[in-house]
Amino acid sequence: MTKKINYIESNKELAINLRRARENAELTQSSARSAIGLNRSCLTYYELGRSTPTIFTLIKLSMVYNVTIEELLLKH
Repeated sequence: MTKKINYIESNKELAINLRRARENAELTQSSARSAIGLNRSCLTYYELGRSTPTIFTLIKLSMVYNVTIEELLLKH
């Protein structure tokens, strides 16, 4: 029997996961933005669910936060 994996279904869920991952990595928004090369408001908008990062940005975020992309996309 296979275990069902529950993935996020909205920007709000992704926003929560992104913020949690950043905080677990003990990074401020400013330091995370600098490491990834985002402009001032991008990361804030991602963490508020107002916009969605591209797959390339998700890859960078996962590397900086030291998590897998799947961890960012799973329901918690």
